[in-house]
Amino acid sequence: MKDSNCIIDGLVGLDDNILLTKPALASVLRVSGRTAQRMIGRGEIPAPIVQGHRRLWKVSSIRRWFDRLDEEAQRHHARQRAERERIEARMAVL
Repeated sequence: MKDSNCIIDGLVGLDDNILLTKPALASVLRVSGRTAQRMIGRGEIPAPIVQGHRRLWKVSSIRRWFDRLDEEAQRHHARQRAERERIEARMAVL
């Protein structure tokens, strides 16, 4: 995933146990605070750890989330490639 490489760069050097605030998460995701809030509201971002009134995200959970997104994207592209090859093979027969 080309775009995620930029995001993952924001996590380089951070210990897996570091907790990110919402502004820090938005910074790592390279989105505005409002966009991060919308993503949270839609359930697109892993669930936070709640400490008192604060919601915090572990770096490790964000990394796992990126790994899952990358795996899903790779499977999606493989399916698209296979479908394209099937169509091209059918077209070659005609």
